Amino acid sequence: MAFSRYFKKSKSRNSSQKGQSLVEFAVLFPVFLLMLAGIVEFGFIFRTSHTLQQATREGARYAITLEDLTVNDSRVDVHTQSFVPAESFYSGFSTTTNTAVTDCLTNDEVTVSVSGSYNFIALNVLGLSSLNMSFPTTMRALSCD
Repeated sequence: MAFSRYFKKSKSRNSSQKGQSLVEFAVLFPVFLLMLAGIVEFGFIFRTSHTLQQATREGARYAITLEDLTVNDSRVDVHTQSFVPAESFYSGFSTTTNTAVTDCLTNDEVTVSVSGSYNFIALNVLGLSSLNMSFPTTMRALSCD
């Protein structure tokens, strides 16, 4: 008889522990899901940043080879944009050629920058909508060497 009482108590304790585990899971699951979303979003931001930095480098390399470069030259814009993938991540970014080589004594550098805003995908839940980003690259013109 004593054994059956002990068995009944342990059985009721197990069912209450299962309910407790379910409540703990229900409380912690959204936190883990938000952490996972943040990690994925950071990966997208890093990918966007790396891609756009590479595009500005390629645009600046192209710009320093042009002998008749002007400020905001469309050839540099087209060349730089060719390195930006045609994906929704990059739709808000524009290319600007800031400077042109006037003469090698006063201005012998070319600066190309890509700027825009990254629109958050997963972290909109927290009220984050966009992140402004700018990637300038400055290089010395080859004609001045």
